[in-house]
Amino acid sequence: MPYLVIMEGPLKGRRFALADGATRIGRISGNHIVLDNGSISSGHAEITRTAEGFRLRDLDSTNGTRVNDHRITDTLLFRNDQIVFGDLPAVFEGDDAPVRQEQAKSPAAPAAIAPAAAAPAPVARPPIVVSSATGKRATVRLPPDFRKRRDLRVFWIAMILLLLVLIGFAGLRFYHTVFAR
Repeated sequence: MPYLVIMEGPLKGRRFALADGATRIGRISGNHIVLDNGSISSGHAEITRTAEGFRLRDLDSTNGTRVNDHRITDTLLFRNDQIVFGDLPAVFEGDDAPVRQEQAKSPAAPAAIAPAAAAPAPVARPPIVVSSATGKRATVRLPPDFRKRRDLRVFWIAMILLLLVLIGFAGLRFYHTVFAR
């Protein structure tokens, strides 16, 4: 039976079996697979078993779904495909999961990729920890395709110092024109 293996977070290593019909994935209860992660939408994606195989469809999620480093809206899944829901990586596995044509023809292709090797490269940014009123903590990592913002602290410090110098100059000039006569 095909299944998803979660590669990071509190559910790391957990396997979720995929049903014959549709399997909904999201952050809130009511989904078949509930992934409590801030980067995952309440109704994030759906995996459906069709005559062609297993089809993954993004449900217009905020942070998107990626398969093998390509953002998708709808695609077929094959064994060992690396899926990233928001920023939570998972791997599509299973003995009876369909094999990609290139994998089937290649004699040197490995039978299965170890879960640790299948995980995508970690994001270089430090995680953001968010706490809720109930005390639950969630770690959020931004997707790697977000542009890095420049640090503007030095610019603003220079602007404030320049403003203070101008105010001091104006005060000194005012003092000399009013009181120094």
